[in-house]
Amino acid sequence: MLSLKHLENVTGAIVTSQIMRFLIAVVELVMLFVVLTVILVLSPFSALVVALAFCLLGLFAVFTGRGMPRLRGRINGASILVIAGFMALIASQEEQRQTRWAELRQTDPNAYLAELAPVNETRWLEELRELRPEDFAQEVARREAEAEAQREAEAAEAARRADAEAAERRAESDRCPCS
Repeated sequence: MLSLKHLENVTGAIVTSQIMRFLIAVVELVMLFVVLTVILVLSPFSALVVALAFCLLGLFAVFTGRGMPRLRGRINGASILVIAGFMALIASQEEQRQTRWAELRQTDPNAYLAELAPVNETRWLEELRELRPEDFAQEVARREAEAEAQREAEAAEAARRADAEAAERRAESDRCPCS
C-alpha cells in the first residue's frame, strides 16, 4: 500500500523532472538563438538557410507532435518555429539590404555612400577610398585634425589640473607652519 510519504516523493520527483525538462528546453532555445545570431553575423545567406531549415523542423513538430530526439512536442516545436522564423526574417532583410547596396553601388554611388555611412563606418571609409579618393583624403585629413584638436584639449586640461594641484599644494604649505 502506498503511504502519503511515498506519494509526496513520487509527486516531488515528477515536478522536479518537469522543471528540469523545462530548463533544458529553455537552454536549448537560447543556444539556438545564439548559434543563429553568430551565423547571421558571419553570413546572412547561410543564416537564412539554416533558420528556414529550423522553421521546417519546428513546423513539423507543431503539426505532428513528434520530431527529432531533442525536438519533441508541439510547444518546443512552436518555440523553435518562432525563434527560427524571427532569425529568418532578420537574415532576409539583411540579404535584401546587401542586394540593394550592390545595385546602388553600380547605379548611384553617392546614394550608396549616404546609406552606408550610418550603418558601417569602416566599410564606408573603404568604399569612399575606392569610389571617391579625393573625398576620402579630405575625410582622413578632417579626422586627423579632430584627433589633434582632441589631444591638444586633453593636454591643456591635464596642464590646467597640474597647475591647480600645484597651486593647492603651495597654498596648503603656506597655511601650515609645520617647519
